[in-house]
Amino acid sequence: MVMNSLKVCIDRLRRYWTRKNRVFLVVVAVAALGTTSLLATAPRHDPRAVEEKIWPVTMVATESGLLQAQLDLFGRVETPRHAELGAGIDAEVLQVHIAEGERVTAGQLLVSLDAADVKVQLRRQQAVVAEQEAAVASLARDFAAERTVLAHLQELRQLGAVRLQRFQSLHARQLVATEQRDSLQQDMARLNIELAQQQALVDKHPQRRASAEAALERARADLDQQRLQWARSEVRAPFDGRISSLQTSGGERVQRGHALLSLFDSSALQVRVALPAGAADSLQAALARQEPVNAMLTGHGIPAQLLQLASAVERGASGTEALFQLAPGVGAALDLGRVVDIRITLPGSEAMVALPPQSLYENRRIFLVKDDRLQALAVEPAGRRQNAHGEMEVLVKASALPEDAHVLASDLPQAASGLRVKAVLLDPDGEPQVAG
Repeated sequence: MVMNSLKVCIDRLRRYWTRKNRVFLVVVAVAALGTTSLLATAPRHDPRAVEEKIWPVTMVATESGLLQAQLDLFGRVETPRHAELGAGIDAEVLQVHIAEGERVTAGQLLVSLDAADVKVQLRRQQAVVAEQEAAVASLARDFAAERTVLAHLQELRQLGAVRLQRFQSLHARQLVATEQRDSLQQDMARLNIELAQQQALVDKHPQRRASAEAALERARADLDQQRLQWARSEVRAPFDGRISSLQTSGGERVQRGHALLSLFDSSALQVRVALPAGAADSLQAALARQEPVNAMLTGHGIPAQLLQLASAVERGASGTEALFQLAPGVGAALDLGRVVDIRITLPGSEAMVALPPQSLYENRRIFLVKDDRLQALAVEPAGRRQNAHGEMEVLVKASALPEDAHVLASDLPQAASGLRVKAVLLDPDGEPQVAG
């Protein structure tokens, strides 16, 4: 039975073992042999070896100098010469001659008030002055007459004394009656009384003249007061400036002291700036050295200079405030109270190196490029500034960097010490050139 099955299998193999099948099997065997030969002779590689990547970056050459840091802050426009003008008299507003925001010149008529009542008082006081002037002039004439009368009385007394002496001599010799002598003595007594009264009147003339002149001065002072009241019926600008607000209109009845308008001197504008911590000490030291501290209103191109630091911290403020004075005439277009951008150039005497902002990583370190590899260096930024091209730069103390150093100027997230780079040097204008 087994022999029969074996014979059947051998017969089947003979039927399928044709020439075509024999060729196919030869081809498969040759291909397998060739593949095995290639694998056996191929070069062997270390699977642990990985090719190091080179990162293309830019770098800048360091150049130290006396560079000054800048602060970009906000400030509010104000002025120490901001006047609120009120009514000087009780009157009706006749006309308002200006509009809010209008520029005015010193002495320009702003508001007219009805001065009819003041005019009546002025005329009445003028009459009082004229009356007092006449009284002083009359007193001078009366004094001349009083002195003349006094001289006549003194002459009459001398004559009377001679006559009385003669009568007494005659009476002693009993040549005249006693009644005549007594009558003459009574006449002399009355004459002495008149003389004393006239002498007293003449002696009191300086006091009477001083009293009359004082009354005249009071009348003139009252007249001047009425003239001031008359002048106050016209409200005029005390200085060149701009109208900041109007609180009245024509036809309104106003009381003395009622606010009519406000104006400010546009040639004396200042900018009040809240300083960050640490900046106040630097500015105070500069003021003590009489060193100018310059600033610029960046949105308007208006220069300013530090005037002083505020002597007190305002309620709700977090630090010291600085006052920057604008040059006269350059801030005329600014509105009072406007918030402006101001760039302050801080004083400084230490050598600095200016770097692009992307050179500073985590605000505490930079990377030097040395032998095509990065080297981390811890630094403390000294501030920022805007260069001549209008680009912002970070300032670092020159003493913290080696001489002739090259600093990474690219924003490279993978930056780390030892990283291999291919650096392109940037010139001062920011143009790339191959590092030599």
